[in-house]
Amino acid sequence: MAIPTAGGSLVVGDALQRGVDTWAWQWGNDMKAGHDAKANAAVADLYLQDSSQITNTVQGWANGRNDLDLTNATDKDTVTTLKTTMLGGSDRGEKQAHKYLSDMSN
Repeated sequence: MAIPTAGGSLVVGDALQRGVDTWAWQWGNDMKAGHDAKANAAVADLYLQDSSQITNTVQGWANGRNDLDLTNATDKDTVTTLKTTMLGGSDRGEKQAHKYLSDMSN
């Protein structure tokens, strides 16, 4: 687009398009940031629920066992090790899923 002036004309189309492109780029980044924040919060909530569920499940399992005495240090350690192992497996699974999702988006 050219605007006539006394000395010729002033071309503004390219500058206008650059402004629109910059606005669209920023708008897209803002939208992505908003969706990323929602997704990160949802993932954190699921991770906390998973951790809580694992802890409650193992504790319920341990409480229902006749062969475990949870006042005994060795049996307490067994239950703690089981919780730690399950939480570690959950964490490894989350990291592996993140890796696959990251690879797919590239």
